[in-house]
Amino acid sequence: MKLKKIIFSIFLATMIGVLGAQPQLYAAQSLVEINGGVLEDGRTLIPMRKLFETLGAKVVWDGKKKTVTALKDKTDIILTIDSNKVIVNGKSITLDTTPKVIKSQTMVPVRFVSETLGSNVKWDPKTSIVSVITHDQVIKIKVENPQVELNVNEIKEIIVSAEKRLVNVVTADLPKQEDKTLRSSDINASKQKMKGIYTDKYINEVWDVIYSYTLSEPWYVNIIYSTVTDSYIITQTNEKIVVYYALYNDMDGDFTVQYTLIKKNSNWLIDDVKYNI
Repeated sequence: MKLKKIIFSIFLATMIGVLGAQPQLYAAQSLVEINGGVLEDGRTLIPMRKLFETLGAKVVWDGKKKTVTALKDKTDIILTIDSNKVIVNGKSITLDTTPKVIKSQTMVPVRFVSETLGSNVKWDPKTSIVSVITHDQVIKIKVENPQVELNVNEIKEIIVSAEKRLVNVVTADLPKQEDKTLRSSDINASKQKMKGIYTDKYINEVWDVIYSYTLSEPWYVNIIYSTVTDSYIITQTNEKIVVYYALYNDMDGDFTVQYTLIKKNSNWLIDDVKYNI
């Protein structure tokens, strides 16, 4: 659909994890369970030594340089605490997260490390379990997901209210759009109506773009908020929530969306929306 192509060209989203059921355990595979995984900004971190040694990698820690080196077969990975630069076989790569020290433990990003060392990774948001799959074992990692003051229904209400407000605003502005009398003052007034639902940053940088394209595709307002079918909390803290929704299926495939909510002056506001297909 035209709208999807437009939206996807604006938002290049990267979803964390691979959604799906937990993998079946075959006779040749052993099961290893590890606790202590944590979510940091939508990425799963796990205690370094537990992960590397379970994957059969040799671990070298340099306290002075604050670097972790993992060696397995012909692959070597060098990570530096609080740096998103990692060296793989001598080549520098930029990560979207950083290794950290949490509660005196060195934590590393499970997906990047595992896949670089030749494993597959699956994330089940319903159980908060990451599965690292090799040819001879399945490592299940339980991820701690801090609780916040909002439950799933309350989060969904915030999102649905925002979508309904968008529908109302677009519906009110459509006649002016069709008559070519829609002015910048009208658009600014519409943006003001979104305050208290979205952050000012989002309204000024993103919302007006979505609004403009929605005006050009008015059929979209009839389905935008009525088709939310499921939700998964990807990460939540006292100041931030990232939630994933499956919207609907059509001829182009699954249309999904990820919302980021942040807390501003005791109110939860939508700060980011990423569309995925």
